[in-house]
Amino acid sequence: MGCHDKKRIQQPCYRMKNFFYLFVIVQFYSTTAASQNINTDSLLKEGLKSFRQQEYQIAIRQGLLGVEIAPEYMDFHMLLGRSFRKIGTLESAQIYFDHVIATTPLYKDAFINSIQLSNITGNHKNALKTAEQAIEKFKDEKEFELLKLKTLKLNNEHQTLVDYQIELVNKYPDDLRLQESLRAEKSKFISDRIGLDHSYSIFNREGIGPWNLTGLQFIRERRKTTFIGRLNYIDRQSNGRSIKSGFQFELGAYIKTGSKGTSISNIAYSRDSIFPKTTMSYFYLHNFDSGWELTGGVRYIKPNSNNHIYASVIGIGKYLGSSWLNLTSYLFFENGENYVAIDGRYRYYFNTKYDYFSLFTGFGNSLDERINLTTFADQGSLKSFRAGIAFNKIIRNKVILGLKFIGNRQEYTKIKRQNQFDLYLSIQYKL
Repeated sequence: MGCHDKKRIQQPCYRMKNFFYLFVIVQFYSTTAASQNINTDSLLKEGLKSFRQQEYQIAIRQGLLGVEIAPEYMDFHMLLGRSFRKIGTLESAQIYFDHVIATTPLYKDAFINSIQLSNITGNHKNALKTAEQAIEKFKDEKEFELLKLKTLKLNNEHQTLVDYQIELVNKYPDDLRLQESLRAEKSKFISDRIGLDHSYSIFNREGIGPWNLTGLQFIRERRKTTFIGRLNYIDRQSNGRSIKSGFQFELGAYIKTGSKGTSISNIAYSRDSIFPKTTMSYFYLHNFDSGWELTGGVRYIKPNSNNHIYASVIGIGKYLGSSWLNLTSYLFFENGENYVAIDGRYRYYFNTKYDYFSLFTGFGNSLDERINLTTFADQGSLKSFRAGIAFNKIIRNKVILGLKFIGNRQEYTKIKRQNQFDLYLSIQYKL
């Protein structure tokens, strides 16, 4: 029986027709929508494939089409941001990353790229704002704190940078790189300094001493270079009267070679026989991310004789929090013979590089103690054992005071020994 056979059933059949048409329409639109999602996802996959294959222009066209089809789909905006950055169109890349942050602030990579691009283009204010927004959004992500730290370094705001580094060091006490960075930043004072130091040496041999070594120096310190000029004067006394004295002129330089290396050179000259005629040295210091440091270099000494003394130097150091350990060996070559000296040092930093307490020891005659220069030509190859203690302090960021004491049990001939005690005082003033 059809729907038109009887009048009493025409109304129900009409309703069934309407329901059928409605069902067909809904299915049509559902199928269309599903097809569009599939096409959008496929388009994104193709775009990412083009990006990985470094076909950035194709990836950009695919990304623009994706944004036109599905503007709310943030992955297309991310694809465009990355692609524009790769081809060097940084302003366009920044726009897309910032749009993602403003619309859906859940993409970590959008924050990272936005901060980096702002720093590259010199917009450090925007980079800092974005970094702080990311830190607030992703509270446990150290990466954004490091990006903020890098931004502050680029912004050249010394005190703000130091304060934030202190905050990070307190938060991550085991991060040696942060501790080293804080120490380096605290020492980046651009300054000119004048200094005066004096070494007073006594001996347990009758008729020997005291010896007085005085140095006047000028230090010009900048972020990448430091130059030091010195005038040294020594006066050897015996039984209360001067028996030998002289002057020495000295010039030293510290030059930063990148973020982790420093070249250190020194040259000295004297016309007085109490000092070597010429001394020269060159060292290279390299700092590693792990807190280790390595030093290598050479020394040359020309005494007031026909001899020539050469030395190779190797040192290794390690930062452990506020402590620094160092071991340095010297291998000397003179007239076909060779001999060794070794120094070990421990230093504990209280605040800046000028504030520390130090212990040191060693055997053999080390040229790191300036007083030894005047006797090295005669006693360099003889036995020696020494130990000492030092303290340094900066006061009101203007005056640097130093105090050092050394005890030395040494040979002065092949079969005779003596005790030498050195008291060293220094003062520097920042101009």
